[in-house]
Amino acid sequence: MAFSGDLFKRGALTVMKPIGLLRRISHACVARLASAIGVTRNQAISARFAFGVLAALLLTLGPAWFSAAAGLLLIGIVLERCDDEFARLSRQHSPRSDHYALVSASLCNALAFVSLGIGMRDSELGLAAIVMGLFAGFAVVLVPWLVRRLEVIDGRCSNEFATSAGLDAADVLLLVPFAIWAGWAEGLLIVAGYGVPTFASALYLTHYRKFTSK
Repeated sequence: MAFSGDLFKRGALTVMKPIGLLRRISHACVARLASAIGVTRNQAISARFAFGVLAALLLTLGPAWFSAAAGLLLIGIVLERCDDEFARLSRQHSPRSDHYALVSASLCNALAFVSLGIGMRDSELGLAAIVMGLFAGFAVVLVPWLVRRLEVIDGRCSNEFATSAGLDAADVLLLVPFAIWAGWAEGLLIVAGYGVPTFASALYLTHYRKFTSK
């Protein structure tokens, strides 16, 4: 999951992590154009948060509002992908801005799945949809936290899992709005409700000694 936090502090050193292809495109097409008209990093983070919260509210209203919510989710995710470029261009590298970006992204990502579950309460999944949404929402926050914890323990950048296509792990979030537009909201919720918590559990168990030794 993407957490804005491509700029993170280790002591007094700020480390820039490798970026994926989709993030590069977002930098060129969105961040630089927006910065040229005076948009700052903090303003972009605030906009990302606003779009995420509004999308979550629309998702809770049910399937009739899913398409509009997906559009807002996509805008928010693209803004999140641009965070490190906004930080560079507007020179807002402060710990407060980094924390603001992290909290904004975490809340929006969690709310998206929790709200999707609420919005699908009248589907064939019934009340189980709400439970799946809660589990998925909690897990999408937990996974990046676990990875960041590993970074502190291992002392290296480890939360970018680049592929041959130039994608990173956080880019998977971009599939969410497109899955909703394709009419796969139910399948998305099932996969997220089971898959993300399972991945979080596997990540913790496979690194159990590291998490408990430090």
